[in-house]
Amino acid sequence: MPKRLSPFAKLLLYLIIGIVGTYIAQVNAISLWLIALTGCGISLFFHLQFYEFSRIKRVIGFQLGVFLVFSSVGALLVARTGNEAGLTDQKFGDNIYASAVVRDVHFSDSATVINIALLNGYAGDTVFDVPFGATVKDKQKKFLNLLPDDEIFIEGKVQPFFENTNPGAFNYREYMEQNGKYFQVKANTLNILHRPKWSIWRAVYQVRNHLSNVLRKHLEYRELGVAQALVLGQKQYLEPETKQAFAGVGAMHILAVSGLHVGLVFLLFNWLFKPLQKLPNGHIVQTVLVILVIVGYAAITGLSPSVTRASLMFALISVGNMLRRVGDIYNTIFASAFLMLLYNPDLLFSIGFQLSYIAVLGIIFIYPKLFKCLAPKYWITVKLWSLLCLAIAAQLVTFPLGIYYFHQFPTYFFITNLIVIPAAFVLLLGGFVLFFSNAITQLGFSIVEAWLGWMYQKVVWLLNECIEILYAFPVSSIAQLEISELQLFIIYLFIISTVVFLVYKSSFFLRVGMLMIFLLCVSFTWNKYDVLRSSGVLVYQYNTFVVEVFEGKKSRCYAGFVHPQQQFYFDRMIQDFNRHEGRVTDTIVEAKLLKRNRVEQVSLVKGENEIQLLEKSILIKLEDRRQKEEFSLDSARIFQVCN
Repeated sequence: MPKRLSPFAKLLLYLIIGIVGTYIAQVNAISLWLIALTGCGISLFFHLQFYEFSRIKRVIGFQLGVFLVFSSVGALLVARTGNEAGLTDQKFGDNIYASAVVRDVHFSDSATVINIALLNGYAGDTVFDVPFGATVKDKQKKFLNLLPDDEIFIEGKVQPFFENTNPGAFNYREYMEQNGKYFQVKANTLNILHRPKWSIWRAVYQVRNHLSNVLRKHLEYRELGVAQALVLGQKQYLEPETKQAFAGVGAMHILAVSGLHVGLVFLLFNWLFKPLQKLPNGHIVQTVLVILVIVGYAAITGLSPSVTRASLMFALISVGNMLRRVGDIYNTIFASAFLMLLYNPDLLFSIGFQLSYIAVLGIIFIYPKLFKCLAPKYWITVKLWSLLCLAIAAQLVTFPLGIYYFHQFPTYFFITNLIVIPAAFVLLLGGFVLFFSNAITQLGFSIVEAWLGWMYQKVVWLLNECIEILYAFPVSSIAQLEISELQLFIIYLFIISTVVFLVYKSSFFLRVGMLMIFLLCVSFTWNKYDVLRSSGVLVYQYNTFVVEVFEGKKSRCYAGFVHPQQQFYFDRMIQDFNRHEGRVTDTIVEAKLLKRNRVEQVSLVKGENEIQLLEKSILIKLEDRRQKEEFSLDSARIFQVCN
């Protein structure tokens, strides 16, 4: 733990305050510019006025000015993003005529997805000349010849991304906006205006496709999905059952290319290029090559937030080693986060971004303390203890977020990490060796590539089998866990205070930890009381009508016909929301709504079924009992229509 707050930690904190504050307050851009200018004025005034007289006043004034400037910068970034999103809302349903640049192309069994940046054009009465992120979904696969950096002209219908408004459901539209894509286009025509002879992103795309074809040549479909995700960051080939098994045992992090993968690549190539240090200026050559490899790997894997963060961090570490300077690792981490949020402030609300940084900070601070608790004698026990400490440190700081977002806790995480971390290193190294062997196949070594491909297939198969066995163990994960935002905050305060107390033996942090336990108990007790006095009616968004009536801890769901293939997802939708609220759905009754005296019609379904709301009540006819049930909306504390 640094003795004082690192410079970039302060800047990052001010930036985050500006980002979060703007999302809450919705301040306009002019006001933000005035605040930023005021901050500069205050900083300059205090610096000049008290330069020779009062150091405390000078420092306070300077810090206040820096706070106002960088919080305003964060707010301005959010305001810019919000304006883009608001402008796109006006275009939905209109035809768009625009020029664009292709950013990336992804293939799947059902469609070709083309990520583009709209440059200029018009939709309806709106003319735009600022870049917008968008997606073209080509289900008929008419535009297979597109490549990154192609300049195109597109004509089609502007459509929003699907927004699941059911409580607790995954919001796909919000996810896409966090990734800089604000709408999708159903293209009628798409013409290539200009195709550059060469571009760096096209080269990256072609390299990625070539490496993917190498893996596809040697691996079966189940193993291919795991290898594609682990080595190349392409998760579209993962089978749902495989995803579920890896998530259930807490091993999903190795299938999302992150800091672990970049760190392994850094260590591997730093070791491979180490002999270059014997040459004149060899340490400079080594550093440049390592950074090029890291940047190239990040580009090939898609430049996800976690990969970008790790690449920036290891690049800065490499430069520090080259300059023979011992850098502050915390400042390096905060600097990478600061730069990433400057580029895209929406990353702050990304699950991957949050988990990545919290895990790294937890490992850096907690891992050395845990490792010193034991002193194993043998090499193998040292390595096993090191892996176990790494797993505990990462899990300790990330489990609250895991519960908050995914509502489960992997029971055997310590065993899982003893398997998957060495497996990740072996598969990454094996993937690089396989790619290299493919490159020299033309020299007459095809039998070597075939043998390596066979071995690689078996290693991936063995990893899958281990994960499946762990997933089949009793209580492999504790599900149906729920915490609120306040409880999440309290748990993290408890973890921080406890760890600091154990390290520095300060009674103050012990008292803080005990206070957090008390507040957590009060919070859980209040939630249970709030559930007991709650009542309401909820109309879900689904492909048939779904009405839920709840009171206290019990609820009853009335639904139209649900196809057997959709029953699992239907039950999960209902149960997830009620689990979050602390209720249990005792029955799901097949029924239909009566059509009379309608005030509002909510189009939630396909076909002829409709949901119609009465003025003060909902009238439901039960299919199996020939009776009616009426529920008053006046008596319900909560009434929500998810349309």
